[in-house]
Amino acid sequence: MRKLVMVMLALALVAGCARDAARVSQPVRAASLATVAVLPFSGPHGELFADRINYELLQQGADVIPKQTVVLLLKHEKLGNADFTSNAYRKRILQLGRKLGADTVVVGSVTPMDGGQTVIDEMRGVPGYKVATATMQFIAVSDGRVVSSASYRNERSLALLAATYHDVAHKLVAAALRR
Repeated sequence: MRKLVMVMLALALVAGCARDAARVSQPVRAASLATVAVLPFSGPHGELFADRINYELLQQGADVIPKQTVVLLLKHEKLGNADFTSNAYRKRILQLGRKLGADTVVVGSVTPMDGGQTVIDEMRGVPGYKVATATMQFIAVSDGRVVSSASYRNERSLALLAATYHDVAHKLVAAALRR
């Protein structure tokens, strides 16, 4: 029995050593983004993930439009459940950015592991979700070009060792923004 426990611990340790880093197309400086609006991300609990992105951008010194302002405009425009990662919404994203007074709009998607079941984030003692994949794009409102994009893919085989929404949001923003 003791041998079995040791083997299981060794496997968990090896599985936990997999690297799961965010990849970025072109890092940018927070100041170059000017005023940023973060739209809800697509996927289960995408609004929660967008909140984490919003927080991480603020921590990096970005000028972020308050979430309440974005939510009110989305309700007014009847776009509460829109998938802003779809190319069909590209013009609408730019229009929303202009109405919000943003220079850059952040859109993206998140896919949780295990169907989005809640787990307790042991480090913070709050409910969290483990991430399978996530993407994020910074879109310039002036011309619609993608200024920067970042992606994350979980490389760990055990869900227990996978990163939470909080951790992945931090990794994506840290990768996309350089100081």
